[in-house]
Order: sequence, then structure tokens, then C-alpha cells
Amino acid sequence: MVMEVSSHALAMDRIKPQDFNCAVFTNLSQDHLDFHESMEEYFKAKSLLFTGLKSSATAIINSDDYYGKKLLSLTRANVRTFGIHSRSDFTGEIRSLSINGTEFTVNGSEFKIWLAGVHNVCNFLAAYAVAKVYDISDDTIRAAISKVKSIPGRFERITEGNEYHVFVDYAHTPDALDHLLDAANSLKRGRIITVFGCGGDRDRGKRPLMGHVVESKSDFAIVTSDNPRTEDPYTIIEDIRKGIKGTNHVIIPDRREAIFRAIELAQKKDIVLIAGKGHEDYQILRDRTINFDDRKVAREAMAALGK
Repeated sequence: MVMEVSSHALAMDRIKPQDFNCAVFTNLSQDHLDFHESMEEYFKAKSLLFTGLKSSATAIINSDDYYGKKLLSLTRANVRTFGIHSRSDFTGEIRSLSINGTEFTVNGSEFKIWLAGVHNVCNFLAAYAVAKVYDISDDTIRAAISKVKSIPGRFERITEGNEYHVFVDYAHTPDALDHLLDAANSLKRGRIITVFGCGGDRDRGKRPLMGHVVESKSDFAIVTSDNPRTEDPYTIIEDIRKGIKGTNHVIIPDRREAIFRAIELAQKKDIVLIAGKGHEDYQILRDRTINFDDRKVAREAMAALGK
């Protein structure tokens, strides 16, 4: 069985770390501070999985990450590391990046994935390290990843675009947006137009940070609603605007209208990023939950606008 273990589950003692044979740490960035209150408390919760592993288990840790480095000395499990920018047991070296995929090596062995962006190489390295712990061959791994054309809602490309590119991604934290925009900028041939918002009833501290990241790494930003839940969407947007200093943005609270506007603005070679909801097919409002899928709306916009 493979499962995700949340920081909430660890903090609330819902799982027993000693039951796991292998645990993977990818990274840690600001999120869930409405629950954990500080990054150190958030890290303490996450680290419980690794400090609780039995000595015969394996801990696979991203050695490029600041908190990953802190974890190395906290676990009694057998440690295997992965990374791109630091010396590790499984070191990735990128050879080429494009809209259509990525070529790279791991300890000199060549691989290609259909997924775009450096962050997907990092994710591959984590999965690769697990596979090698369980003696899975490189040929088997290559055969498996050749079948993965996209990850729903994770830098998922909407292929209907005419000479421009549209991606939908789940990024809803400052760090995730930072990685998403770095991936887009590495592929950039035109402008980057980013549609994003912030969820309601969640960590308010990350909202201006998200605004700053999007403004600084996009050519144009459209600030809209995500899942406002019980909060006033305009209050959330005002929190985001505290991190935006320039004029390369517009405010369009209606998410459907915002996506249509982004598609309308798109020109040849531009990249449109629709961030925050990814694979979700709903939007949570104050008094109801409605059907809403960013991917479907993007396709509707392309068809309606003849683009």
C-alpha cells in the first residue's frame, strides 16, 4: 500500500509511524499554519513520521530541501537521499526541458518523462528512489513512466490551445506557485499569464506571499476567487493585493470570467497558468458547493472565443 500521510494525521496521532516500511520526504513550505501556527510546529508534525520509523525501515529524503537536511539526523531508519542541487544517493541532472517533456539522467542513467518542469524531475527522483529500494530495474521504470502522459491537475496541459499553451495546476501555496512559475519560465517563449486566488477559512498569512510570487514571476496576473468558503471573496482578494506592488494585474472575482479573460488575452507562444484548484471539479462558496472544473472552463473559453 502507498499512501499520503498528512501533518494533521501525525499531529492528531491517527497513524503509527512504526507500521511503515518506507517513508518519503519531498519538501516543506508554508501551508496549514491555521492549524500548526508556525513553520517549526508544522515541521515537528511532519518529522513524527520519520522519528517514529523502526530501524529496519527506509527514509527517503530530499537533500535539496532545508527541512529535508534537518530530518537526516532525526531518524533511526536507513536513509537514502535524492536531489538535483546537492550530493545525494540518487542525483538527477537535467539534459533538456520542453513543453512536450523532460530528458535527464539519474546517476548517469538516462530517462525521459512526458511531464514538463524541473519539479516533475524532483518527484520522479523520489519515486525512483523507492523503486530502487525495492530492486525494481531501470528498464521496468522506463516502461512504466512512458505510459504517464499527464497527472490530473498537476501542470496538466490543455491541448486545445491554438499556438499558445494552457496549464492547470493545484498550486495553492507560495512555494508551490514559485515552483510552478519557475517551470513555466523555463519553457517561456512568450508571456506568462497567471490566474489564481486563495482559499477561504485557511492560513491568511500566505495570501500576500502568493500575490508577490505571482506578480514577480508572471507577465500578467488575474486575481480571482478559489474556494472562498465562508469568507467574503473580496476580503481574500484584498489580502492577496497586499503583496502586489505593480500594475501588471487585474481583479476579476468571478473565476469563470477570470479564466475567459486569460484565454482572451493569450497570444502566440504565451503560457496561461490557471492555479489553485487543479483536479477539483467543484467550488466551495459561502452557502453552497457548485460544479466547477478549471480544465472544462478553459476548454469552453477556447471554443467560445475561437482560440
